[in-house]
Amino acid sequence: MYMDPRRDPDAPLGDSSWSDLEYCKSTENWYCYAKSITEQGAWEAARARGLDLAVVIPVVVLGELLQPSMNTSTLHILKYLTGQTKEYVNKSHAYVHVKDAAEAHVRVLEAPGAGGRRYVCAERTLHRGELCRMLAGLFPEYPIPTRNQRKAIVDCSKIELLHSNMKKSMVKGVYE
Repeated sequence: MYMDPRRDPDAPLGDSSWSDLEYCKSTENWYCYAKSITEQGAWEAARARGLDLAVVIPVVVLGELLQPSMNTSTLHILKYLTGQTKEYVNKSHAYVHVKDAAEAHVRVLEAPGAGGRRYVCAERTLHRGELCRMLAGLFPEYPIPTRNQRKAIVDCSKIELLHSNMKKSMVKGVYE
């Protein structure tokens, strides 16, 4: 939802934000490309069949893994812990715990009138520098980066939270 070079960097990301598919292809960001075309396909299928669809969009999901290998969401943390990344990027990401993302799906499913909307699901936004400071405090024995690459990259710090997004959408009973 944030891979769009034409997006105003001061505009908050929210339920109307979409990744630019051509940009995803040109940068070979196949993960974002796949998520975008999958959701677009779900909306098209729902419209064609007259279904009432609601989509929960979890941001970077953290927590217990089901598989034995690392996933895309947690790979940057592993790179910080192993010293594979010497500097952190000037970037913010919104994070959500997997259990909170699961609960958000249930709440949206059970909420009357939730259909026809997209819901951004995030608990908090962290700059990568703040994340590295937290990791260094928890794991002082690991080579956590302390320097910033100072590159201008898409800033996701203004992403709307599920709680406020649902209140704005007037979906009653979801987060009360």
